[in-house]
Amino acid sequence: MTPTDDGTPDPAAELDRLPEPSPLATTLVEFLQDEDRRAFAADHGIPFEDGRVHVQVELVERGELPASLVGEVTTAYDPIRNAWIPVANLVDVALDEDVRIVRPIPEARTH
Repeated sequence: MTPTDDGTPDPAAELDRLPEPSPLATTLVEFLQDEDRRAFAADHGIPFEDGRVHVQVELVERGELPASLVGEVTTAYDPIRNAWIPVANLVDVALDEDVRIVRPIPEARTH
């Protein structure tokens, strides 16, 4: 993979492996395609540091997070995991058979 302006590998070339509908949220697909990922992440409220993004992974029933592809898990409540994932692994995580969708973490709301 070719490095990007932020020094991370370029997984955008892997996007053609994603099925329709994509298990990788549109915002994250656009993030991977953007030439300036730092600016895109900042503009869209996606935590991005050290080549990793903080995202939400929804698993299928009884699914397991692909631990070898994921960094630190920050929150776990079935079937949801919030985790830091290396940018280079986003497509592979989304394609894992136990993953339903990978998306930005929704903004907390008060009721």
